[in-house]
Amino acid sequence: MRRVLLVGMIVAAMTASACSSDGSSDVTAGADVAASDVVCTPDCLGKVCGDDGCGGSCGECGEEEACSDLGQCSCIPDCEGQVCGNDGCGGSCGDCGIGHVCEAGGCILCVPDCTDLECGDDGCGGSCGDCPFGLCKIGACTIECDFLCDGLECGTAGPDEECNCGKCKDGFACETGSCVEVICEPDCIDKECGPDGCDGICGECPEEEPICDASFKCVPGCTPDCGDKNCGDDGCSGTCGECDSGYECETGECVCQPDCDGQQCGSDLCGGSCGECSGEDICFDGSCLLPSEITFDFSGEDYNYIDPEQPVPLEFTIGPAGEIGGDSALACYVDGEPVETSVEGNVVTFPPLKLGEHTLCCEITVGGIAIAGCTASDCIEVKVKIPCDGSDDSECTDGNPCSIDSCVFTTEGYECHYGMDLQNPNCCQSHHDCPCTDSGWISCDELTHNCSYSCLADADCDDDNICTVDTCPYVDGTMDCVNEPIDGCCQIDADCTAGDICQDNVCVENTYTCSDILLCATGCNFSEQCISQCFEGATEESQAIFSDLALCVVIVCGQNIDVACFLGATAGTCADQLAACQGD
Repeated sequence: MRRVLLVGMIVAAMTASACSSDGSSDVTAGADVAASDVVCTPDCLGKVCGDDGCGGSCGECGEEEACSDLGQCSCIPDCEGQVCGNDGCGGSCGDCGIGHVCEAGGCILCVPDCTDLECGDDGCGGSCGDCPFGLCKIGACTIECDFLCDGLECGTAGPDEECNCGKCKDGFACETGSCVEVICEPDCIDKECGPDGCDGICGECPEEEPICDASFKCVPGCTPDCGDKNCGDDGCSGTCGECDSGYECETGECVCQPDCDGQQCGSDLCGGSCGECSGEDICFDGSCLLPSEITFDFSGEDYNYIDPEQPVPLEFTIGPAGEIGGDSALACYVDGEPVETSVEGNVVTFPPLKLGEHTLCCEITVGGIAIAGCTASDCIEVKVKIPCDGSDDSECTDGNPCSIDSCVFTTEGYECHYGMDLQNPNCCQSHHDCPCTDSGWISCDELTHNCSYSCLADADCDDDNICTVDTCPYVDGTMDCVNEPIDGCCQIDADCTAGDICQDNVCVENTYTCSDILLCATGCNFSEQCISQCFEGATEESQAIFSDLALCVVIVCGQNIDVACFLGATAGTCADQLAACQGD
């Protein structure tokens, strides 16, 4: 609408300029020049809108824009219904007073919000707090040492003095953040001699009192006398020597003081003992413990792969002492060969390793002797790789009979890789590659490179024979099954000497009667072999009585005897024979 009104005004102005005030034509050009002969040249130089000077236009402006007198389009501010905020053209419709904010063109009361904030803007132009020790970042105070140390050349800053602002050079002291030169003031109050505290002296002693004593007084001369003393008073307020920790001076000699505080066993640090352990117990860190209570474990897993020619540090844990000390130490091995290692805290460092797969082991020793069993030792596999050219696996040979050597292509090129020979899981280089038992390590056969064992526990030797004691004994690093017969034990009569029978797996004298045969045969369900075994276990006299009963039953029932016929025969025709058998 505004653009329409503006165009109408321009047209009206052009019409007015073409007519005189009384409505007649402009004849200033002269009576001899016709109106149709006047030529108008449009002019839009530097304009994007407005009149071109000839009744035409230099361009149109967009919505919400107006054409200025200079022919330029400009934004039309719009503050209709607004008392504050943006006027649509980068200007302002007004500002709100303190404590108010502009929302939707109107000023409303601002409510400060410092929820979960300890510093920064409260949303209303106010503050949620100041940070005394640093800067405010996202509503939280931080400790910024550069901020706290600004202007300080020494000392510390921060709530817990965690910021170090610098140190002063020698001869200067830090005072309130500045380095101030220290001026030494000699101190000779109540002193006749001796140092003044500033590299000077408080006086010289005369010849008659040539000694400056501990109170800085001049006293008559004294000749120290220590004789054979190693410690104690020299007779002139001096000393003949000091004793080391754990020793006390007694009559001029440093005497060791035994210390068994909290110890059950071990050295008293003076050549004596704090006690001895009994049974299978071992003295470890002053306590008597079973070998199974002493543990050593590497903290990490197997290492695949490490760089060659580099030391190998491995973390470990020890229980229950927590660390090596006293009579205890670590003995370590690479592929069964002893190696020199260094121990610092709970890290043991092995020397650099050559190419290939290696078994690294350590075991706790007490008094130079390794603790028997498995808990006080541990091993870990470590593999060292180097590049190879991919032409032949033999260039990766590590001399380990238990590893498979191969040249493998990886993202980094060809490398030597190593793995366990799954076809020979019993392979070994040393006993550390073999199982460990409570009695000790299983030996490794140096010729076959196999662990020397056929069993690891007594249960592995069960031969299903109740009359043998089945064991898997440990003998000089080997373990093989032993099935030792039990005297007097039997499974059948044939296991007993002539005339004896097997009862409840024990050989006993043959005392079977006819009634015993009958009772035994009752459970045989008329099996001829079973009845025969019952029969053979009786005396000859009892066998004869049973034979009479059996013959009678066969005569009555025939060869195919069943339970019903047997009961009928023994209740009738064969009743006397049954009574004779039961009376035996």
